Amino acid sequence: MKILAVLGDGSLAGPIADKAALRTPIFLPAHHLGTIVLDLIAFRPPEQNQGESAEAYRERLRQSMNKQMGNIHGFIIFDDLKRYQVNLGKWETTSPEKRRESNSDQ
Repeated sequence: MKILAVLGDGSLAGPIADKAALRTPIFLPAHHLGTIVLDLIAFRPPEQNQGESAEAYRERLRQSMNKQMGNIHGFIIFDDLKRYQVNLGKWETTSPEKRRESNSDQ
């Protein structure tokens, strides 16, 4: 199995096995949705500052992720044995609060 990053221009970067790990085993029946956990090993999250609120820390963490990985727009898993491709969807670069706001505007 290989994990590749989808960049902003649609090209693939990878495989990124040394930078990401997939929590296995994974079983998703055909035509169903599920949750897959991808641990980003290369990402170094900032520490939460003393006295910093959880909301402020999450926003600073989101900004740090965007800075370090802003060109990544998604991930793809390739299964070498069965020749399957699994698109993990779009990488979220906005805070949940901003996503809720934009969804309520529609």
